[in-house]
Amino acid sequence: MPQQRPRRCTRLFPNMHKEGALFPLATARHKYEIDMCTGSLPQKILLFSLPLMATGMLQLFNAADIIVVGRYVGSHALAAVGSNGSIINLIVNLFMGISIGGSAVIAQHYGAAQYEDVSEATHTCMLVGLISGFFVMVVGVVCTPAILRLMDTPDDVLPLAILYLRIYFLGMPGSMLYNFGAAVLRGVGDTRRPLIFLFFAGIVNVGLNLLLVIQFNLSVAGVGIATVVSQYISAALVLWCHRENIQRLLRGQERKFHWHTGPEK
Repeated sequence: MPQQRPRRCTRLFPNMHKEGALFPLATARHKYEIDMCTGSLPQKILLFSLPLMATGMLQLFNAADIIVVGRYVGSHALAAVGSNGSIINLIVNLFMGISIGGSAVIAQHYGAAQYEDVSEATHTCMLVGLISGFFVMVVGVVCTPAILRLMDTPDDVLPLAILYLRIYFLGMPGSMLYNFGAAVLRGVGDTRRPLIFLFFAGIVNVGLNLLLVIQFNLSVAGVGIATVVSQYISAALVLWCHRENIQRLLRGQERKFHWHTGPEK
């Protein structure tokens, strides 16, 4: 059976026809991306995995919220924010796992130089992130009291816990867009920029926590608002990396989304 030639995708990668340009930001390829298909693997695996592990640790903004309210507000606020930790960790880890699946698909096609499939998987991944974010936001805001009661949250901290979790759910579209957008970048070997973006968002989160809690006395609402703002900042930074793709979508040059990205039978 004759070998199938790699398909070029000028829709997602408009500069691909140029030598050495396999990603829209071709000038940044050697600076951010790691080519796993050539050269020695041990060093590249280490350089790829260390930012990935650090990103997983930084993503739990809830830990910074707990520290701030515990230090500057009081025991009731600390209990209210802390009681939401398990449900927040569950949601974050669940959708991080789903996004890793999208990253694996993109990495497989990217390594095989199947750029048409990379395009389809990228648009599907971002669409899933957007839909998931709004779905979780709506369901979460509506069901927050029921969720916390099922978790046996004490009655004396229940109102504050409901307030914090509802504010947190308002940031879910940003969180999902970051996770799935970062998964696309990781699929082409870029784990550094998702880490940089999340680190910057984490600094903003801590700064806003201190400002809104100490200066404006917003207590639990303050740390919740800071978390939401930081989530949308991280999402905006990831979307900035995909700005060429977004511009092409808005111009109507690419409107196809594919739920199946596997090999054609």
